[in-house]
Amino acid sequence: MAVATQLLVFPWFGLHPSLGESLAIGAVFTGIALLRSDVLRRLFEAARTR
Repeated sequence: MAVATQLLVFPWFGLHPSLGESLAIGAVFTGIALLRSDVLRRLFEAARTR
């Protein structure tokens, strides 16, 4: 869904990434989101156990 959104929205801002570039951007944002959720989960778990 993120890649489809990028393919629709990016041209509005003058960006024209290829499908491969859109997939790479989507993978980077997915990795960041997974890392962020893991860090937040660990922080809240640490706060809960104190």
